[in-house]
Amino acid sequence: MRKPERRSHRRFEFSANISHDLLTHNNIYDGKLCNFSEGGLYFESNQTIYPGEEVFLKFKDQQNSINEDMIAQLPFGVKIVWRRDRSDSPYLYGYGAHYIDSNDSLVNSIRIPGIDLKNLEGRHPENEKDPRAYPRRQYHKPLRLSYQSRNYTGEFKDISRGGGFIKTDIKFTVGKPIKIAVPGNKIRNTLILIGWIVRITAEGFGVKFDERSNSKLAQR
Repeated sequence: MRKPERRSHRRFEFSANISHDLLTHNNIYDGKLCNFSEGGLYFESNQTIYPGEEVFLKFKDQQNSINEDMIAQLPFGVKIVWRRDRSDSPYLYGYGAHYIDSNDSLVNSIRIPGIDLKNLEGRHPENEKDPRAYPRRQYHKPLRLSYQSRNYTGEFKDISRGGGFIKTDIKFTVGKPIKIAVPGNKIRNTLILIGWIVRITAEGFGVKFDERSNSKLAQR
């Protein structure tokens, strides 16, 4: 008799090619995402990873399945919870993992035709439908800003294909262009985005990305 599902979050089947790192090897490896939930995911790989280790994952060639093709280029971290040997898969091992940062939950960024993942989860006010043209994902990562030939630092509060909000105590001017560099790591090169400042608050400013930033992301 099959045991009842004990997970606290509904799990969604979703197949996607990924790449991941291994901190001990300093290399990038291929793998496959098989399913995910609001709290974690399951992926397969030929590389040996131990429970408790943290790795970064990134989607490969899946822009048609991700809500925001720019966001799809941003890696996210997971912590390995368990490992199982696989005999019915091209990969040697299967891994269950939890998101290191709950804001990276794939429920916020994956689109499966005919299914509204956020409404299905429906437990938190933040899961209500985002009225913006492009839904935003919280992304609390530091970044570098270039404004009128001077360099500054800031931090994304959220990000989408169309724009984002940047936390900084520097006072900029609405309507001015700004260059944003999202620092890379072992699994991704630095992303260079060009945008226009559209809103100023006491906490920072809102930026609208130039459309070319999304279609031709510069990497260095």
